[in-house]
Amino acid sequence: MVQKLEKQIFCSALIKNFVELLGCQPAIDSSISISTCMLDLCRGEAVNTYLCSTLQGLADICQRSGAKAGSNWRISTQCPTPKCPENSNYEFCGSGCPATCANPNPPTKCNVTCVETCVCKDGFVLSGTKCVPKAQCGCLYEGHYVEAGASFWGDETCKKRYTCSAGGNLSYNETRCPAGQQCQVVEGIRGCYPVNYATCMVSGDPHFVTFDGERYNFQGTCAYQMAGVSSNQTSLEHFSVVLQNNGQDKKIGSVVKLVEVKVYGYTIIISKDNPAAVVVNGELSNLPMTLNSNKLQLYRNGWFAVIEIDSGVKVYYDWNSIAFVTVPSKYMGAMQGLCGNYNLNPKDDMQMRDGKQAVASEELGQSWKVATIPGCVDGCSGPCPSCNTTQKETYNTNSYCGIISDPAGPFRDCHSNVDPTGFLNDCVYDVCLYQGSRNMQCKTLTAYTAACQLKGATVYSWRCSVPIK
Repeated sequence: MVQKLEKQIFCSALIKNFVELLGCQPAIDSSISISTCMLDLCRGEAVNTYLCSTLQGLADICQRSGAKAGSNWRISTQCPTPKCPENSNYEFCGSGCPATCANPNPPTKCNVTCVETCVCKDGFVLSGTKCVPKAQCGCLYEGHYVEAGASFWGDETCKKRYTCSAGGNLSYNETRCPAGQQCQVVEGIRGCYPVNYATCMVSGDPHFVTFDGERYNFQGTCAYQMAGVSSNQTSLEHFSVVLQNNGQDKKIGSVVKLVEVKVYGYTIIISKDNPAAVVVNGELSNLPMTLNSNKLQLYRNGWFAVIEIDSGVKVYYDWNSIAFVTVPSKYMGAMQGLCGNYNLNPKDDMQMRDGKQAVASEELGQSWKVATIPGCVDGCSGPCPSCNTTQKETYNTNSYCGIISDPAGPFRDCHSNVDPTGFLNDCVYDVCLYQGSRNMQCKTLTAYTAACQLKGATVYSWRCSVPIK
């Protein structure tokens, strides 16, 4: 209690004397300043440290309130004067409206007539935080000042690169972002930034992995919107991807049967019914082909048909059971459908068409259903099948699905790029569901291979070691 009283007496006297020294008592709330002083002393702040840093704040409040301080408080308190940049001098009571490159003729009447500041020497003006000769001033662009030597993009597509030189000379070059980069705004600055991609994948007895990495199973056999651009997005190229699943032989699950892409007025269908070919606006076509002045490319890459849009979007389907959509980061927060919204938050990826979160995948699927196929269902009729512990242990071995996570196996170089855990669980589920089917095992291994190769990881030969029946 005695120490608290001593601190209060010290701080009260300090603030009172300082405010009187400045001559602006009405502008300072002494009670707040005294409380802050006591708090700093209780924390062990050195008196000199508090005196010079906090009193500077009080002096600033005093001066900016319009009161003209009576004397330079730094002299009486022996606090050091601030270090000023080159070509400037410290002034205790300088103008709050200095001459700048953007405004070399400041108003004669300034609302802030007296501030503690660094003042440019005669013949120099402020350019940002530096004092430069008037001849070295930068440029004005659409009302904004740009320092000499600075470059910036003058359009929304990063095709005009402006450069400001001393004397207010502004020029530009026609250019574009280099390969692997795209034009976007990051932290308020437009520029060419490395392109990041997100991938949504559907594989096996449909296992979904959203753009943000959320995993869920959905065995509906109708037509559903896998991915698409939100209708309120006007600056992005719109496209939609619809998938249809069909039931397997045992009628206990489903796999992807068909992928439909709509973009630039084209409807492109990749279907199990037409292996190695695609249907474009109702006509069966062979690969490769280009459409819409090369803005749309269709080709084959390994096992997959690929639809590549000039906006950076790619859609893959292997005419069997695996489909995935890859989108560049400019679509972040603009996506919708079974693949989620790509906002880097997997917790909200069960968002339905009405904006609400689905409780179960069946509810999510019903929300994004775009067509009803005769006999189709939105998920399992009743509880979905499951496996017992013995079955899981059997199919987790390297003879079956364990090959995926085997640290010495063919996927060993991919584990650090693509987490094998989800694919291992998918494999065990599918193989168990289809009573040890090597074909279902192969589908999951193919899906993991594709995911690894998409990340640039090496996958060693595994097909010869997996008997297919």
